[in-house]
Amino acid sequence: MISYTIHRFSGVTGLGGVALAAMLALSWGCRSNHGTGDDLDGSLGGDGEVVLPCDSPDAPDCAEGEVCFHGSCVPNECLCQGDDKECFTDPPCDDDESCMMDCVPLLDPCFGVVCPDQQSCSAGVCVPGCYLPSPCLNVICDEGEFCWYGTCLPVNPCQADCPQDHVCHIWCRPPSPCEGVACAPNEFCLNGECVEDLCHGVQCEPTQFCQNGECVDTCDCDCEPPLVCVFNQCVACTPACAGKMCGDDDGCGGICDGPCADPTQVCENGECVCAPSCDGALCGDDDGCGGTCDGPCPDPQEECQNGVCVCVPTCAGRACGDSDGCGGLCDVECPDPDEVCVSNMALCECQTIECNGDCCAAGEECLGGVCCTQDSFCDNTGTCCGGGQTCFNEDTCCDQSDWCVDTDFCCGPESCQFGDDGDPTNDLCCPSLARACADSGTCCDGGEQCRFGDNGDPADDICCGSSNWCEDSGSCCTDESCQFGNDGDPANDNCCPSAAAACADSGTCCTAPERCQDGDDGNAANDQCCEPTAWCADSSTCCPAGQGCFLGDDGDPSNDTCCPATGDLCADSGACCPGGQGCYLDTDGDPANDVCCQSEQAVCDDTAANDPAGACCGTGQTCHNDTDADDGSNDLCCPNNSLVCGNECCAPGGLCYQGACCVPDCSNAACGQDDGCGGVCDGSCVEAGFVCTGGVCVPEVCSPPCPCGQVCSGGSCVPLCGPGEALCGCSDCCAPGEICDPQTATCGPDIG
Repeated sequence: MISYTIHRFSGVTGLGGVALAAMLALSWGCRSNHGTGDDLDGSLGGDGEVVLPCDSPDAPDCAEGEVCFHGSCVPNECLCQGDDKECFTDPPCDDDESCMMDCVPLLDPCFGVVCPDQQSCSAGVCVPGCYLPSPCLNVICDEGEFCWYGTCLPVNPCQADCPQDHVCHIWCRPPSPCEGVACAPNEFCLNGECVEDLCHGVQCEPTQFCQNGECVDTCDCDCEPPLVCVFNQCVACTPACAGKMCGDDDGCGGICDGPCADPTQVCENGECVCAPSCDGALCGDDDGCGGTCDGPCPDPQEECQNGVCVCVPTCAGRACGDSDGCGGLCDVECPDPDEVCVSNMALCECQTIECNGDCCAAGEECLGGVCCTQDSFCDNTGTCCGGGQTCFNEDTCCDQSDWCVDTDFCCGPESCQFGDDGDPTNDLCCPSLARACADSGTCCDGGEQCRFGDNGDPADDICCGSSNWCEDSGSCCTDESCQFGNDGDPANDNCCPSAAAACADSGTCCTAPERCQDGDDGNAANDQCCEPTAWCADSSTCCPAGQGCFLGDDGDPSNDTCCPATGDLCADSGACCPGGQGCYLDTDGDPANDVCCQSEQAVCDDTAANDPAGACCGTGQTCHNDTDADDGSNDLCCPNNSLVCGNECCAPGGLCYQGACCVPDCSNAACGQDDGCGGVCDGSCVEAGFVCTGGVCVPEVCSPPCPCGQVCSGGSCVPLCGPGEALCGCSDCCAPGEICDPQTATCGPDIG
């Protein structure tokens, strides 16, 4: 069940048939042009009685300065011009505006209306079709305002009576360009001109509407709440619960949690249930709905649990054995962590050894009046070493690994090396044994190790990193790594940036980016430093700087060739192409046609003896006519992506027409006119509402389709109705003095 006011897409050029009855937007009812006095009006009066319409033979004959409004003569507040007529003090409209008294609704007529499936609400009536909701459906305007297509406008009040929930309002609008324009039945007025209505006479099913002469479904979709079907698509639905009661339909397949009729009840999931009342109640009091209140308890130490006051023990800030306030004793931690609370005796008791008022931890003894272990207590000073340290010589606290036994010295925070070998001369403070040089008594920096540091000769102690150390020769590379330093041959130890740069045979080292070639074949004479791309492996040669070796690894040393590194080699002729060019036609066995070119599309394959552009076109060009049986006379170089016609390069935008290049000309041409190159122009169309497509004027289509009350013009959606007119459905405009029939979406006089 969906509550919607119809305000939806129209056809591209109009609507027709049964769809008109479904295409109704907001219809405000009592419209009348009171600027002329020729109004036709009639409806329910302010208290519900039926009054005579103003076009009835028995309608009152109003005097000058009055107008028939809802069957009664009322002062015409729009007549404010002329010296011979009564005029109000302040004219309601400007001289260039049309004036109209009207009854406008203060509430949307579809508010609270619930329609069956596949129907929507229009002006308070359910009609077939699935359309967009009214833009005023949930808009609440301030006093002195009314909603008009989703926007609150100020009321320009007049004195005439209107039906319930309506108010008299004076419209001031510019004159309509369609005023006085009479169109044929299959046309409608647009900006003062009659245009064809493609939907005229088209009959559609009740839930369809006409678009561009065809019937389109609006309800053929299966949506799950909160999505709803609108114009044949599942769209998000905004629940409408303003002013609704608990359990009312929210317009999106759900229910509203609004107020309940019984003020003692509350709404829960759309149902009114008893609302418990516990304001000012104590714990255990009746909540008015058969339950109990969780209010305060008389005793501040008690808390309410399920309507019963229960004492809550508390020992915060209390000592061992104190009362917890609920008949128990506090079993809390003792100030001394080595003591245990005996709550029933209200005391903290030591479970180990008491020492001078202190409770010692497990493993400690009372030494010199303090708790300490035997290893950590210094007899000479009467102190206990902390941090897990041991007391040495009864007077020095030190970590076990930092103590030098031979010299009775503590290295902390470093470790003592060789400190317990019986030789006090070699005791050394060093972070690790690998960094300690025993002979010289020095310690290497981080990342280095001491070499030959324990052979008895302090002169050969060396600090060296692992990658820098040459084990065979016993030497250290300062800034580079040692190559071949652990192969058993001290003669080839070499300091190089990398293994690829090291020549093992000659013991030399190449500089980056060069690498050593033939450096490990046992022949020191052929060691060469060369960049990888410049090395010719077959001939064991290196190309000069800036050049690369081509065909250097095919097993044939005779064809090794040095060419520019960014260029190419022509295999047939053995010629080098400059940088940025490649060699083409170089694998056909004919060295005469080898050609260097920047791209393959620029190469002219045919014999180019008569081609002024040569065998290779210039930069940004393509060679044409170059595959026609070795005829180089017609090879043609043209800009890339340009059109070629015969032996001619066509200009940008040109076409090939009757064997020659042709540029179409459609300046100031009409739709379908010849463009001079065998085509037709997409120029302007004479008929309004038509657009030129492929040289043919066809009905204009806007994408997406125009909304209700608008039509497609010039590729854009424009209003169907002019100022002073009221939209009826989506394709009809009511003139002053007419009202809209919601069942037919057509305009006519108000007949009550």
